[in-house]
This record gives sequence, structure tokens and C-alpha cells, in this order.
Amino acid sequence: MASAPVTARENSTTSFVSTVTSLVIVMEPIVGQQGGLLIQQPSIKAVDQNGACVSVGVTSFVLTATLKDLSGQYITGLEGNTTIPFSDCWANYTDLYLTVKGRCLL
Repeated sequence: MASAPVTARENSTTSFVSTVTSLVIVMEPIVGQQGGLLIQQPSIKAVDQNGACVSVGVTSFVLTATLKDLSGQYITGLEGNTTIPFSDCWANYTDLYLTVKGRCLL
């Protein structure tokens, strides 16, 4: 077998490693009533320097949502599953809600 010619595979695929260079907020959160789920849950995409989706599903890459006041200080009041894993290149929140009055800015 060592002398058998090597032939190319007809259905081969190419894989490459890419680095996450930024996180893009695709869906901004929209606040509803205090204590109720956000009307629109945030959706964040991990991308490379060219803006292409970077699948991070084979790592333990997670995203944690936090709440800050207008002076930039962390405050309590954001509830739900605030730390979620990425699935492929997406982190999609599903159950965030506010227990304080105010605006939600990312």
C-alpha cells in the first residue's frame, strides 16, 4: 500500500481557525413593563475581522449581560438567565427582565 498513488478526495471540505475580534449586537433589547420579560431579547453575534460568523461552539465561550446606571456603575435589577453559552456564533437571550424602572441601553 505504501507504493499506491495518493488521490484527492472528491468531497473534501476545508476547515480553518478564525479569531473572534468583536461581538455585534444584532437585536437590541426592548424593555416592556417592569417585572415582565423584555419585549425583544438581545441577540449577539461573534465575528472575525471581516465580519464573518465565527463558530465558538467547540469552546466554553459564554456571554454575561449586566445592568449599569447612567454613570456607568453596575447595578442590580437585571434578572433571568444572564450568562448564556454561544451556539455557533450566536448568543441569544430568551428570558431577561428588569426589576427596576429605567431605560435599557447597550
